[in-house]
Amino acid sequence: MRQRGFHFLSGQGGGLVVVLLVFLAVPPGVSGATFEEARGAYLAGDYSKALSILKPLAERGDTDSLLLLSVMYDNGQGVAVDKANAVKWLEKAAQQGTREAQHDMGLRYYRGDGVERDYAQAAQWWERAAAANLPDAQFNLALLHYGGLGIAKNPKRARELFQAAAEQEHDHAQYSLAVMYAFGQGIPQDYAIARQWFQKAASKGVAQAQYNLGVLYESGYGVQRDLGEARRWYRLAAAQNLTQAQFRLQQLGQDVPLAPAAPVAAAAGPAPAIPLEPVQLPQGAAPPLPATAGQESVSSPADVVRREDWLRQQPAASYTLQVVSVRNEADALSFISKHNWQQDVAYAKVSIRGQTRYNVVYGVYPTRTQALASVSRLPADLQKNKPWPRKFGELQKILTPPP
Repeated sequence: MRQRGFHFLSGQGGGLVVVLLVFLAVPPGVSGATFEEARGAYLAGDYSKALSILKPLAERGDTDSLLLLSVMYDNGQGVAVDKANAVKWLEKAAQQGTREAQHDMGLRYYRGDGVERDYAQAAQWWERAAAANLPDAQFNLALLHYGGLGIAKNPKRARELFQAAAEQEHDHAQYSLAVMYAFGQGIPQDYAIARQWFQKAASKGVAQAQYNLGVLYESGYGVQRDLGEARRWYRLAAAQNLTQAQFRLQQLGQDVPLAPAAPVAAAAGPAPAIPLEPVQLPQGAAPPLPATAGQESVSSPADVVRREDWLRQQPAASYTLQVVSVRNEADALSFISKHNWQQDVAYAKVSIRGQTRYNVVYGVYPTRTQALASVSRLPADLQKNKPWPRKFGELQKILTPPP
């Protein structure tokens, strides 16, 4: 399900590789219709009307129209699925200097999606978008330098790119940078700095980072040894079905000598890239570990799901999908548990006209158009709730103040 592009860490999360659509003011098309009208038709499911407006606008070079037209050919919305045309319109936007389109052209070449797979071409497109300071492109280009795909292996350059993306709050760049510090790859080994970056990624819900924090606290690498903290981070990672964390929890819950914990996760190396879109977790997820003597059971959803602090950390101009708003916290947790999607979901206590509500939101999207395009990829039972895009800034204004 998430297996698109780079291979990933046991389905436990990944970086952000996306089709980002940017809203710009646009001139009217030949018929006098505007991109806003095309977007409205698209959202209403009137793809024929949307296409009739978008094509003349795209021919005139309007960025938004080029990108949405590419999405429609890619998804077969109003037309047969046509990867060649999807690439054609996307490349026009990329050649005009749209960094998000440049990034996605790189992804096309990496995956062989509508074009022949070519890592060197992927690197060239990502280089252009990374130079424009797009963190997703910096992250993916770093992966190529790290693995030597399409370009020469260069750990030092990989580290620099991971750092650039990590400083822009890219969660898996933060995790990858921590791995490099933990192993001394392209930089002197430093567990203390590794812990700082693992902490940042772990706070965003990256399961491997949570596991590695547990390892550091269990083993005393770069921190004072603290088995309580180790268990806490292992529980968070275990709740996302990370088997290494589940195993360490079982070991810590038994009154027997422990084998030394590995210094980092078994699958060492930078976190791989996966698309930024609503993701269904695997069916039949492992149940919580049974409690044994001296061991607590795995955390409940309330202990694991992202909360208000996470929402406050998101860029105010970015978007999420609000899926439901309920009166009781128990209803919000029940809804979340039913869909088994803890690592991509958050809920927050908000105040609306003096009334307390609990809003459940899903995903992070740089633009409204990207958020809207993702709705169609949600599971059918979630689409019934008619999720709608909301800016994080809007939600941040109505969050209930911390106690």
